[in-house]
Amino acid sequence: LELWKSYYTYGGLPGILELDGEKKKAAYLRSLHETVYLKDIIERNNLKNSEDFMELMRVMASCIGSPCNPSKLEKTFKSVKNESLDRKTISKYLSYMEDAFLIEKSMRYDIKGRKYIGTLSKYYFQDIGLRNALLNFRQVEENHIMENVIYNELRLRGFCVDVGMVETRTATERKQLEVDFVANMADIISNQHLPCLMMTKESKKVLH
Repeated sequence: LELWKSYYTYGGLPGILELDGEKKKAAYLRSLHETVYLKDIIERNNLKNSEDFMELMRVMASCIGSPCNPSKLEKTFKSVKNESLDRKTISKYLSYMEDAFLIEKSMRYDIKGRKYIGTLSKYYFQDIGLRNALLNFRQVEENHIMENVIYNELRLRGFCVDVGMVETRTATERKQLEVDFVANMADIISNQHLPCLMMTKESKKVLH
């Protein structure tokens, strides 16, 4: 349990394993973020307003596993942050984070319709320790972080991971049920897919 707690708090970067004590690990992650990741992104993309970019990074760290897109994030900045950041800039900033291997996008996939849905997506941090350092190690709840950790593990094992959606209809109601992950690894020989699903009980009933 202690090893698990350490992992979901400080992540799995190699440098962390060489450090003893929580203060050293936290300081290492903050330094790595500020002097390597952030500096590289700012210099490589010639960012003029690093404060807006930093604020978006913190927003993304706070909402791991939550469906979002540039339009929804634009509304968040206006209503919650009282700041104006247009969706075009947000989309560009998200691509900078992806290029720096800070976050990764998981698209929504309609399981019954077998098609991608170009609306909301989810974003996950590639190292959970860097995510926690961004938030000064607040919001380090095990259940909240578990989804991100499982996503990273599936990607590490070679799966392509999407966020699933199953639509159900009755005479009076239409629902969209979420499947946490739809993980596929293409079989080169038979061209079949090996599904790995995490889902709600209600979603299971629909699929079966």
